[in-house]
Amino acid sequence: MENLLYTIRVISEFICVYTTMKALISCFLSLFVMLMIPVIRRINCKRYILIDYGAVLLILPMLFTGMSRLMYMRYTSRVYIIISRMAQGYASRIYAGGAGIFLITYAIRNIRHRAGIRTLKEADGRYRTICDRAIHTVYGDNRNKCFCRRPDHISVYITEKCISPYSGGLFKPYIVMPDRSVINVTDREYNIMLCHEYMHHKKLHILWLTLFDIACIYWWFNPFIYLYRELFRDDMELMCDNACIELDDIDEREYADTVVNMLTVMRRKESGSVAAYFTDGYNMLRKRINAIAVHGRTANTGTNATRLTACRAAVVTATALLISGIAATSYPRYTNMRGLALYTFDESAMKAIPVENDTERLRSSCTVENGALTVTDRELFSQILADCGIKDDYVYLSYDTIMKIPGVGGCGNVGMINTSDYDDIFYLSDDSMLNEFMTIIFKLA
Repeated sequence: MENLLYTIRVISEFICVYTTMKALISCFLSLFVMLMIPVIRRINCKRYILIDYGAVLLILPMLFTGMSRLMYMRYTSRVYIIISRMAQGYASRIYAGGAGIFLITYAIRNIRHRAGIRTLKEADGRYRTICDRAIHTVYGDNRNKCFCRRPDHISVYITEKCISPYSGGLFKPYIVMPDRSVINVTDREYNIMLCHEYMHHKKLHILWLTLFDIACIYWWFNPFIYLYRELFRDDMELMCDNACIELDDIDEREYADTVVNMLTVMRRKESGSVAAYFTDGYNMLRKRINAIAVHGRTANTGTNATRLTACRAAVVTATALLISGIAATSYPRYTNMRGLALYTFDESAMKAIPVENDTERLRSSCTVENGALTVTDRELFSQILADCGIKDDYVYLSYDTIMKIPGVGGCGNVGMINTSDYDDIFYLSDDSMLNEFMTIIFKLA
């Protein structure tokens, strides 16, 4: 039982320290991208919503920069030292506690919201006809070739509350619509609102919102991530507006009237997690109407279509370059170290004391085959012990260790070698519970 508790404590401490280091490193590196986003948006000056939308999405790949080699360069190594010291102290416990609270809150909110969704009735009859019409408007004849879930499998629920329509559900996608008798809109307006919600699913907005929520948990201490999440929500609505009025069946003036009418009749809305709303307040309404007006003036020009294609190419290229750069400058998930490390153990201080680390003569004196350690050159190994002034009865030789990033690693095997009989080798770590669990964590984390 004591061994189990000790194993749990060591693993928990490692997870806290390692996760804190990765969160702090990735947050530090993401600041460069976060500072670029306002510049890009300023240069774009709201001409092309795709540019603003794509710029904010560049934050998400930065979540995976926790093992970047850039932190070990000349000008960033000092920052890494500070981060490492912080992670070794109380900062890791503070970070883990904060992330745990945010994660539990997020999970409870999702569970409660999903439970509320299950109490609603699904669309049928006349609503189903309107849904089929909206699906055909948004997806056309390609509904079976969708990148994400087929639109026919997106559940549509009807509520008696006067709320704004919204979408959600990453694995079980859904749309919640108010009852027509409550909001008093025509079938045409209802169809337009449904097209907007289906467009959220078609554009994978629920996936991106979920990733932003994960980023807010991972970087809960970073105030900028909350700001950019709200900017992304605004850009997401504007993108759906533009995409909807580009459809053959919807006119921009009719679409704008529907947005205004819906906001007029809406008295309140529910706040669900991972949900995208059709209307979201007066300020957002003003932005959307202005964007629709600008889109209407330029949508039919050939020059605008060419520029829009160029914007898409620029966003895809920038994203691909960023992801490729992160992959090229990151350490592998783990590295099996073939080096040998010789050390003694101070029983009074209860800690290992390094003596010699992976030197040529140490590799020449010992070999590892199939996980077994052998002292092949006894004279050379005796000379090493003499040069290091070792007079203990036993020395320790570690091998097959795993490195995550420089300074973070461990487990592997340790051989306790009798200094008077080199054939007397006792293996300490290879069969221990702690070593097995740490090996799994090192390879998966």
